[in-house]
Amino acid sequence: MASLYYIGGSRKGHRKIKVRTGHDKELHGFIGFSDSIIITSKLMEVYMDKYLKQHEEKIALALLAGVKGFDWQKLKEYHLTRIMFMQHERMIHLMVTLAFAIMLFMTLGIMFAYPRVEILLMLILLGALLVPYIFYYYSLENGVQRWYKLADEIDLKLRKKKS
Repeated sequence: MASLYYIGGSRKGHRKIKVRTGHDKELHGFIGFSDSIIITSKLMEVYMDKYLKQHEEKIALALLAGVKGFDWQKLKEYHLTRIMFMQHERMIHLMVTLAFAIMLFMTLGIMFAYPRVEILLMLILLGALLVPYIFYYYSLENGVQRWYKLADEIDLKLRKKKS
């Protein structure tokens, strides 16, 4: 997870912060009293694992900055919406992964019944496609599990704010 430290300065009521990620990259940003988190970064890539890490870093900025008056309820709603999107993504990729696994085992059965080179090539192709799907699904699953922990931390902030 990202480590955060305060580097001083402010901009229109925002606290300037810096987050060091586990990938030798730093995010510079401001977190303020509004419902938005502003992060300037070169990490804006389309890949899902990068998206997972970017979102975690945004939430970490909010959780670790400790800004008074921050709207934790809006952050919770935003975060839970993102979790719903990722759960859908995870479900789709689970179905694709299972479909490839079923096809692989069916092809393996056919190959034992009718050993032919074409069936072996198909088996190798399905195996080559299944392995990346398994790793991708694994990263999605672990990412969503980390997001659940972040949601719990947001709930703690909400409870502290109410009491």
